[in-house]
Amino acid sequence: MLKQFLFIALLSLVACKQDSKKTAWEISSPAENQYTHIDYQGTTVIPNGRLLTPFGKQVLLAPHP
Repeated sequence: MLKQFLFIALLSLVACKQDSKKTAWEISSPAENQYTHIDYQGTTVIPNGRLLTPFGKQVLLAPHP
């Protein structure tokens, strides 16, 4: 039990080691700077910035079928 604890503690120290040369992460949505739009023939950008490319046959319906 003590050996397992020491092993986990050692792993956590190695994993938490700070490297001063690392750069900051930049997080952005896949759409980057594209505005929300619907493209019936290709890739649609939804409000949260994700890209949507439907697969298969599409059928256009009224807004409230």
